[in-house]
Amino acid sequence: MSIKMSEKISVCIPTYNGEEYLRECLDSALYQTYYNTEILIVDDCSSDGTMIIAQEYAALDDRIRIVQNKKNAGLVGNWENCIREASGDWIKFLFKTTFSRLPVWRKCTPLAYAMSRR
Repeated sequence: MSIKMSEKISVCIPTYNGEEYLRECLDSALYQTYYNTEILIVDDCSSDGTMIIAQEYAALDDRIRIVQNKKNAGLVGNWENCIREASGDWIKFLFKTTFSRLPVWRKCTPLAYAMSRR
């Protein structure tokens, strides 16, 4: 059982006033070696520099897509918006204070694929 490397992972990053950690979170997402990803930042009407940072990163990497909610959806509502907006075959949530210094998605994806076939 192996995953097709053409399958896309949507890395969903729900944010709200996340400027303090967003750079490190995005660096972590971009460090991954599984390249077929969409990095989806869904901002819940932040009042800090979150959107500026997101736009800076999106200008550097075309895998990054930004969605800004029209009105504050709250924690769970923002997660749901991430799922609605995701275009990948798989979804991985990455929260603004969650980082992975190791390239783990390439290893985790075949396991998820195998478990989904049970």
